[in-house]
Amino acid sequence: MVAFILRRLVYLIPVWIGISLVAFVLANLAPGDPARLTLQRELGRQPTAEETAVARDRMGLNDAAPIQYLNWLGDAVTGDLGTSYRTGQPVLDSLLDRFPTTLQIAGIGL
Repeated sequence: MVAFILRRLVYLIPVWIGISLVAFVLANLAPGDPARLTLQRELGRQPTAEETAVARDRMGLNDAAPIQYLNWLGDAVTGDLGTSYRTGQPVLDSLLDRFPTTLQIAGIGL
């Protein structure tokens, strides 16, 4: 029984990697420049090209996609899901705020 459970846990690793890859790719396919969105929220105006370039460097958006994925995955594994480009709040806090409502909806669906 222990061997069965361990085997299932090992099979879970590629599934989680696949899910994380899909999430990363979908997030990167979203329209708009995250650096520009962040600067618009922070500055309250359209950022200049120079400001956007500096923000892209600071945010690691100019790194190669595999490097961005590994950085994102490392942060996610440690519980740092980043900051929302739209609201500026930590993503984990936003998820936790919405979790009780999600549970209620799921419970009603059962």
